[in-house]
Parts: sequence; structure tokens; C-alpha cells
Amino acid sequence: MRETKELLTPGGHKVVIHTYLTGREKSAIDGAITSALKLTPSLNPAEKAKASEVSGAFYAEVEQKMMQYMVVSVDGETTSPLDTLLDLPSPEYDFVKKEVDSIVNPTMPTK
Repeated sequence: MRETKELLTPGGHKVVIHTYLTGREKSAIDGAITSALKLTPSLNPAEKAKASEVSGAFYAEVEQKMMQYMVVSVDGETTSPLDTLLDLPSPEYDFVKKEVDSIVNPTMPTK
């Protein structure tokens, strides 16, 4: 069984999250990121390819995937826990997202 972590939000909601992404989940998130990037290759071997035309929608898609994979339950709801979380006040979602970010992106500075 996969390890989980129980959180208590500032509003008193019990949220259970996974403590890590699986390789398959990480691959799916990486795939969403790379499919959104438009790369312009360089003919000069000393230059790197340039990314352009990155849609802002891809950030929402990546966040959605990450939260779907990581949130196990909200107040005991396991059928659609992300929908339950999204129906709570936004500070509750932000609290959980910050916790998930710290697991998924451990080197990312906290805000």
C-alpha cells in the first residue's frame, strides 16, 4: 500500500495525500509539460533550442493532474476527492496545494 500523509486544513478539513508521485504519474505530468512546449531548434550546436508559445492553459492542466494524483481523500470522500477539495474555500485548496508542491517539487522555494 502506498504511503499517505494526513493534513488538517486551516478550516478543519481532513485531507489525505500521497507522500510521493509514482514513476507513471511523474511521466504523465512530464508528458503534459513537453506536449505544451513549442521548441525552435538551433542550427548552431553551441546554442540551445528555444521554447516559445507556451500556453497558460498548460499550467492549469499540469496542476490538475498533479492534484488528481496526489489527493486521496477529503473528509473521507474518496470517489472524487479533488472535486470535493475544489468546492471548499480557496484558502483550503491553496493550503493543500502548497503541501503537494513541497512533495512533488521539493527544491521549489516556498512562497
